[in-house]
Amino acid sequence: MGSPEPQYSDRRWFPRFFYLLFSIGSIEKNTFDMNSLKFECYLLLSVLILSLFGCDKEETVQGYYIKNLKGLDLEKIQVYEFSLDSALLFGFRDQKIWIGLFDNHTKKQLHEWESLNVYKEKEYKIDYGRTITWNIEGIDCLLKTDLGYVCYSRGISYGEDPYGGGYPTLGPDLFFFKHDENIIYVNQPEKFITANVCGLLAWYNGSIVSGSSNVNESIVYSMEGEKITNLKYSPNRINDIPVSYTEGIRINRGYVVDRYDYQTGKSIWETSLEKVQADALMTVDTIKRTEEIWEFTCDITNKDGSKEQIKFTLNIKNGMLTYI
Repeated sequence: MGSPEPQYSDRRWFPRFFYLLFSIGSIEKNTFDMNSLKFECYLLLSVLILSLFGCDKEETVQGYYIKNLKGLDLEKIQVYEFSLDSALLFGFRDQKIWIGLFDNHTKKQLHEWESLNVYKEKEYKIDYGRTITWNIEGIDCLLKTDLGYVCYSRGISYGEDPYGGGYPTLGPDLFFFKHDENIIYVNQPEKFITANVCGLLAWYNGSIVSGSSNVNESIVYSMEGEKITNLKYSPNRINDIPVSYTEGIRINRGYVVDRYDYQTGKSIWETSLEKVQADALMTVDTIKRTEEIWEFTCDITNKDGSKEQIKFTLNIKNGMLTYI
């Protein structure tokens, strides 16, 4: 099923202008006097002003009010609703990537971003001398962070197998756009990387971790789309808390707490939560952090349905755990 055809109002002030002009011209000359001429001129000016500045509805695309349609390719606008309250519109303005943020209730535009450069389809070499061309059609898997938004491209790859089947998929491009800017930072990797399903994770110091399905590693990016480092192993979005770009504190079901190096795949230290049963369910909140000592609250549900809460501090340098 295709996307809805773009809909936008057809603002026209010329017909009303000429209708009034001809109406004035049709008045017999002998009916003119200075007062009637002044009145007709005033009326003409009033209608012209109203026609230009507010008699018509705002122009819309697929029901959303876009502030500036200049340069937008209306045929390629795609709507991405990421919550009940908000939606993103994706498209091209003068061949640059354009994204607008809209209120889903009023359909009004809240913000917009645009890439610095013209977006060009990229040809990728894969293997055995084969190539594919990536054709972007939209965005997917949006991640909202404290600094802004990150998302994958979605489109179709044309060429030879295994990635050129001509069917919609998550693509290699990443788009970064901040709350306090109007720029889209575009990352087009040198290798064709197909993304994991929504494999984006907010990470250390405002960075982002992106996984992939055809490359056995994750990549840490800044919010300007610059690669910071590679990770051999991917952090868990639920239980892992970053300490640096390459290390994190993991609280695993079991319950073992360790400081883990995602580049080497080895624990720097580990300790156990002796007060937690191995088959219990647990949610963990970090309630206080200093440079070395972190304080945690754990809500526990045991297999028999009983509930309890424990608190402890953890020295993230050496793994010393103390119950409070």
